[in-house]
Amino acid sequence: MATLYMKYLIPGVFAYGFLQNILRFLQTQSAVMPLVLFSMLPVCIHIGLAYALVSRGR
Repeated sequence: MATLYMKYLIPGVFAYGFLQNILRFLQTQSAVMPLVLFSMLPVCIHIGLAYALVSRGR
């Protein structure tokens, strides 16, 4: 089961590495607003997805 989990986790590792480079660059430039905006996008997606999954399960 762990092997299957790790197999699907690999693409996320590359995306995470790319994201960390962008975050560090923006932090050194003192550009905080793009960080806030791009952080709100996954939060909104997560809330909508969680609501859809909970309401569909009833």
